[in-house]
Amino acid sequence: MVVGPSDNDHKYRRRKLLTLGSAVALGGLAGCVGDDDEDSDGSPVNGDESSGNGGGSDNGDDDTMLIGFANKTLGVPFFARQEDGFHQAVETDLADHPSHLEASEIEGAGIEVPSLDGSTFNAEMSESSQIDQLETFLSRDPDAVIINPVSPTGANPALEEYREEDIPVINIDTEITEFEPDTYIASRNIELGRRAGELLLEFLDDAYDKSSYNVVELQGAAGDVGTRERHSGFREALEDSSVDVIGDEHADWAAQQALDAMEDMITRHGEDIDGVYAHNDFMAEGAYQALEGSDMGPLPTTSIDGSELWVTKFDEYEYYGSIAQQPENMTRLGIEKALMVANDIDIQDYYPIPGIRVTSENAEDYLAEFFPDAEM
Repeated sequence: MVVGPSDNDHKYRRRKLLTLGSAVALGGLAGCVGDDDEDSDGSPVNGDESSGNGGGSDNGDDDTMLIGFANKTLGVPFFARQEDGFHQAVETDLADHPSHLEASEIEGAGIEVPSLDGSTFNAEMSESSQIDQLETFLSRDPDAVIINPVSPTGANPALEEYREEDIPVINIDTEITEFEPDTYIASRNIELGRRAGELLLEFLDDAYDKSSYNVVELQGAAGDVGTRERHSGFREALEDSSVDVIGDEHADWAAQQALDAMEDMITRHGEDIDGVYAHNDFMAEGAYQALEGSDMGPLPTTSIDGSELWVTKFDEYEYYGSIAQQPENMTRLGIEKALMVANDIDIQDYYPIPGIRVTSENAEDYLAEFFPDAEM
């Protein structure tokens, strides 16, 4: 069940949101976090905030929808891309619907898109900072908030305050537990792992003239839900195949740990290794570096994320691939769903973000769309 604003609040929000005018442009992207704490005047207590109206002011303009994005960190490119997507959607008032998302539901619902004003805050992986930032933003009387939580329950005390004020809460990426947001938007990790496994099988069949194959798996952090699901999806893809997994190690999502783990598996298995599956592109990069330093040369390798660093290498070898996530579209879709909730329109409990298959065949087009400054 989706929990929305109260009836009285809906009357106010509909009146406010459906009589809106031109766009309010955002300033630049959130930069480095300052060392000094700020007072509770609408500025963040810890972390960084970027606002379309200069930051820190109350939402006194009834012709503008004020929406916030509480991000866990900007230190990982994937999360920084979520913020990029948020800013782009706010700056354009949701114009230019992305081709990789299904048709916008707000168009079918007949909703007039308001002028959007957005604020972002970076918790730097601190639960207490994220709570402080959410509580400070609440003082500005926002219309909605999107959150990628530092942990599944860490921000819940602040989110309960948003619920008490009937303010829509949109959860993206890391799933919140013990609190019911208005909706949850994320990739399906099992599907991503399965598709990466299927792509690796295709590569192996094309690259070798043999009836069976040996591969190794570089996993994320032990105990992580994403690790378990990407592993499970991959193993599903290998069922009834002629592929054996002869080695697997946890590399904590990091390139250096993956390099070390791959070197260990090269030492143990050597030329018996026919291919590599990594749970993310950072670890695929680590495997790439380990193989570059060996006498084995490139091997068919698939991973998940569609990062610029990894995809720009696809012109070096035709059997590199990634199932790309769309972090930009998580926040964009979050704004759309917040707008629907504010207009008293029922929405689903969960919206999956589809992955994009990226290989040497479409890498250039993919980079042109998502990383226009990249060079192969």
